Amino acid sequence: MIQEKGKSKLLLLFGISFLSISMFIYQVILTRVISAIFTYHYTFIIISFSILGLGIGGIIAYRQLKNNKTNNQFLKDNLIKKIVLMPISYIFVLGLFYILPFSINILVYIIPAMVPFIIGGYILSSIYSEFSDISNKLYFADLIGSGLGSILVLFSLD
Repeated sequence: MIQEKGKSKLLLLFGISFLSISMFIYQVILTRVISAIFTYHYTFIIISFSILGLGIGGIIAYRQLKNNKTNNQFLKDNLIKKIVLMPISYIFVLGLFYILPFSINILVYIIPAMVPFIIGGYILSSIYSEFSDISNKLYFADLIGSGLGSILVLFSLD
């Protein structure tokens, strides 16, 4: 039983790392796409809106968890849905950029581009609140994932 708990926490840490890797690479891809569609002056807005999306996702998770504190199954079901939605949202947003190239209004790109960050913020906030006893390890896994993402993106977007 104890060994099984250790394996599940290790999988959780790997999951956090891979989530961070994917969100970091997605953010760099968005920066490259927006700089190609618009002038490079608009690339700073991706960082601002990604942080905004993570915050909105955290607020949504906090409110839902506050309303359903006793229902642990609700948290698991919601997390599974969000984890499935994450890659779908990446595909949807990048497909939308392909379908609507060179739109005049930057909000046409920015608002949908926030959706994966909102989902990621929800997932991270839910996990941090549920496993607050190992928050230092979760944060370390998040930092490792972001660091690996910054290295992997150099090789993948050459």
